[in-house]
Amino acid sequence: MIDIVGVNEDWTRTTPPLFDPMMSYAAAAEYGWKAGEKIFRAYPKGLKAEIRPVTASHRSREGARRTFYLLGETHQMVTGNGGIRMDEVVRRNLAKRVGGTARAMCLTNAHDPTEKSVAERDYDAAVEQGKAEYKGRRDILYDSREAEIDNSFDINDDEQVMGALEQAYGDSYWVPKERILQEIRDPATSEGETQRFYFNRVVAGASAWMDPEDWDKAYDARELPRRKTSIAIGFDGSRFRDATAIVATDMDTGFQWVAGCWEKDWLQLDWEVPVDQVEATLDELFDMYKVERAYFDPPYWEVEVSEWCGKWPGVASEWETKGSDNQRVARALAAYHHAISNRACTHGGQSSEVFRRHVLAAVTRLIGGRAGENENLVTIWKKSKNSRESIDCAMAGMLSYTARLDAITAGWRKRKKFRVVHNPAWDD
Repeated sequence: MIDIVGVNEDWTRTTPPLFDPMMSYAAAAEYGWKAGEKIFRAYPKGLKAEIRPVTASHRSREGARRTFYLLGETHQMVTGNGGIRMDEVVRRNLAKRVGGTARAMCLTNAHDPTEKSVAERDYDAAVEQGKAEYKGRRDILYDSREAEIDNSFDINDDEQVMGALEQAYGDSYWVPKERILQEIRDPATSEGETQRFYFNRVVAGASAWMDPEDWDKAYDARELPRRKTSIAIGFDGSRFRDATAIVATDMDTGFQWVAGCWEKDWLQLDWEVPVDQVEATLDELFDMYKVERAYFDPPYWEVEVSEWCGKWPGVASEWETKGSDNQRVARALAAYHHAISNRACTHGGQSSEVFRRHVLAAVTRLIGGRAGENENLVTIWKKSKNSRESIDCAMAGMLSYTARLDAITAGWRKRKKFRVVHNPAWDD
């Protein structure tokens, strides 16, 4: 009993004919194989055999205890098209097969690590499988040919590109590599697409969120604001596998600086963000400045964020960046990006290099919606789940700038600057 699973009917319709040349005349005669059939059924020796193509409609396949599943284009199977649910159903059905003899094969291109696809799930599971603490949660054989590319690789060098294609395609002599080179040279083909679809490498297909030139032009060498200056605060972080960042924004000028950043020490397996240092930094900011508004992203810090909101009521608030309201996050990021590009928001301070590194590591992902909705609105993500490049300062910067805008909308006004003028007549 075999199910051929794809994200659309076209893929499932074109796959069954692949069995035609694989079936010997004797086997075809014994099982009654008819070439080109959409659904193949046979009853050899009283047993029922079936090969059925299905699309990613998970409800119809729940409980279908197949002996084998063939899943195609799993890099395209995501939450939005039902692919994740279908994969979950397939794995449950495999587990129910008596004797544990059922198997699944997935065919895929290199996945985009910003799309959270089935292919990414399998890749991450295969990576975890190689770690010492792995407890046998999933047994996966992951086989992939990838081009070996280092920092000296020049995407504009035809000879180097052809060498990478030779590595990725191996002995697939029928692949027209010269034609692929023309596609790579097409201005419409991004480097991310080239890396994934032609070099078979797991990289983000989306573009970088911030242009380095725009970010660098927004640098301001000014000193940090004086005591009692009105500021806004943004907080974003992890606990064990990533960084945690606090970014402050001068309410008067829009100038930002990293007030604190704790990055994972990858040499320490049991590393954790020092909570006491994070809280000490927040206390110092609230003591030194007049904090008008502070936004905290709660995941992994739910208890602490609740305490902070109680400690600074009316000022501190939760602001979820990974929730269901992607449109709100995308619009806030767009406003922040626009402010930086136009230097309405600037940055500096001692941790400016850390700030820059986090911002430039962020890649974009278009948010979902009906056709024409949310056009060009994006959220930001790490280049891959296992990437060691953090983006927490970027998200904290957005939260800090959003807190400033919301405080202004709520009625905060810039401090009036008075100039003392001496009138000689006053001396009389």
